[in-house]
Amino acid sequence: MRSPEPPPRLVFEEIGKYLPAERAVSYYRVLSRLKHLHPDDDLVVVLEAMAINTWLTRDAPDRMAAERKIIVSLLDERIERCEALLLEGNAALRQKIHLVDRDAADARAEHRRVIADFRRHIDARAEVAAKQFSEVTAQVKDAYQSLSWTTAELTKHIHEMQERDVWSKIWRTLFIFGLGVAIGAWRARS
Repeated sequence: MRSPEPPPRLVFEEIGKYLPAERAVSYYRVLSRLKHLHPDDDLVVVLEAMAINTWLTRDAPDRMAAERKIIVSLLDERIERCEALLLEGNAALRQKIHLVDRDAADARAEHRRVIADFRRHIDARAEVAAKQFSEVTAQVKDAYQSLSWTTAELTKHIHEMQERDVWSKIWRTLFIFGLGVAIGAWRARS
């Protein structure tokens, strides 16, 4: 940006150069009247100030155009930088999304693996429990048969003893029965 040139000595004559031809005649007529006034006259001072203001502002459009070019170039630079930052941000966001998707896929795979391991563990435990249940069921059947046999034998002995009327044998039989029940229970537990 260039600074305005200092006004020439005859500012009024310089301004006349910039006027269109139809206005220049009346301008120079007013100017010829001013030459006859005293330089300290208030009207001359005001007109000189107006002339200086005109002189300063005559370059305003060129300066504004130059400043506009600077502002446009600065805005273009900022817009380009914003676009570059936006592209960088989008790329970073895409990268983060990719990482999140990959982590989610890894988490799903790990979840499937854990569930499969858990199912294998449960199946193995169920197999062991089924085997133990079968063994216990067999032991209970054996104990029941043993108990049934002992009950039948006990009933037979009671009838025999009742016929003989021997109470001591009844008590022994009850003892044998109790012993049979205890043995059956013990076998069922082991």
